[in-house]
Amino acid sequence: MSQELTDFGIPDYFEAEALGQPGNRRFRLIAKKGAQTASLWVERADVELLSQAFNQVLVEVGESDTLRVEGETAGPPPQPRGDFPRNPDIELRVGRWAVGYDQANALIIYIATSIESALETTESDEIIPEFRVALPRDTAERFADAAEALVAAGRPRCPLCGTALSYPDEPHACVKQNGHHKAELVIEGDE
Repeated sequence: MSQELTDFGIPDYFEAEALGQPGNRRFRLIAKKGAQTASLWVERADVELLSQAFNQVLVEVGESDTLRVEGETAGPPPQPRGDFPRNPDIELRVGRWAVGYDQANALIIYIATSIESALETTESDEIIPEFRVALPRDTAERFADAAEALVAAGRPRCPLCGTALSYPDEPHACVKQNGHHKAELVIEGDE
């Protein structure tokens, strides 16, 4: 069930977006190139890992001196684009994705394939991309910063095990404490 590659080249924009309330958010990557738009539905973890992958590539190509610690520079989360169409030209649920670097053109490449195509392959199979964008390094850095802020704006996480907490006032049986010790968690902003 191989699809044709949709190559946005260097897009007008490529952003991560969360729709809904924390604890019930859906994540997607949106892109626009000229009149063509794409919506790639992903998991929260994909947004976080993509931000980390872009940062790692930036360090490896010498565009940044150090890898940032998670949450270190997260600012306010970006707001969803009001001008993005309800029915984009391309829409897919991402099953597998990869990041690479085009050294000759100094571009960070993101490729993705649909979940349907990913189910037909094994992890050792090469990804046959159905979607591709190429990002200049400064655009990739802005994407990583915004994606990190987007992820950080969700439900607070347990500082010990990293599990998303349902509500700050609900008890949490932390697996790092084997569920036996009640831990008082102080969530930033709560007083």
